[in-house]
Amino acid sequence: MSAQTIQPMNITIPGIGIKAFLLTVAYFMPIREMVHAVVFLWLVDWILGVWKSLKANRKLTSYRFRKSITKITTYVLAIMSTFVLENTFLPDWSNLSNIVAGYVAFTELVSIYENMSEITGRKLMLELLTIIRRNFENFLKPKE
Repeated sequence: MSAQTIQPMNITIPGIGIKAFLLTVAYFMPIREMVHAVVFLWLVDWILGVWKSLKANRKLTSYRFRKSITKITTYVLAIMSTFVLENTFLPDWSNLSNIVAGYVAFTELVSIYENMSEITGRKLMLELLTIIRRNFENFLKPKE
């Protein structure tokens, strides 16, 4: 048997960057579903917003597109920042990032309904609330 020699490791800056990126991705894995859901709702809202603009013959501008990109970036950074805050400083507040993501998701959902209402010409949010109220009232009625 021949003796094996140990080769020095080739550590490069791009290699360190890749490792740092992978560690960051691994750290944020617990919130990936929340971030994906928020990005999905933002995308649906964006598509409906473009549709609404086209239907109203409004011009699509780079400024409005930039506002949309800024909005989703802010949403994701808010969720990620809250996740870091709760893991580092507030370990007992384990649902804080869920609350922030829920608020953002609800905001996008309301915007989706508003866009859909303008596109269809129907008050979908009001119709939805009417259906929910009616079903809730039926649920509370005493059974005979």
